[in-house]
Amino acid sequence: MRFFANIVIKPYIIESGYRSLCEIGAKLGNNTEELLEIDSLVIQIIDPCLDADLCEAYRDNKRIQVHKGISLDVLKGYQVNSIASLLMGTITGIPFTTS
Repeated sequence: MRFFANIVIKPYIIESGYRSLCEIGAKLGNNTEELLEIDSLVIQIIDPCLDADLCEAYRDNKRIQVHKGISLDVLKGYQVNSIASLLMGTITGIPFTTS
């Protein structure tokens, strides 16, 4: 997936001018690390954290917020304003605002 993130997702995010996105299913955080190379990007991660403790891994990173849980449960608490979804594991461009 790292190849896909570098070749498809990163250029798309930069070209589209996204400043925030929601990565659903970060698993070990490999794609997250690639996406962090976009300096202006703020990332929301939704993941049950079964493969890695993403909360701990990104605890000191002010550009990342980890929501530990299943995406359908976590997203219930948010109003989704716009979606540019790339279903790969999945990454969605969702500005998060509480409902």
